[in-house]
Amino acid sequence: MKALSLSAIIGVVLGSSVIYWLELDEVGAIGLVLLLCLSFTIAIGNFISRSNAKGT
Repeated sequence: MKALSLSAIIGVVLGSSVIYWLELDEVGAIGLVLLLCLSFTIAIGNFISRSNAKGT
């Protein structure tokens, strides 16, 4: 659960800086934040499952 909240925070921070940089509208901004959160969640999930597999 920690990894999920961490990925959400990273996604929001990166998303907001990219939104500011690109000056996106609200719909594009929300989509971008969701996409970033999802990709970070998947990446961290893969990392966790890999480290769990190494442990066994």
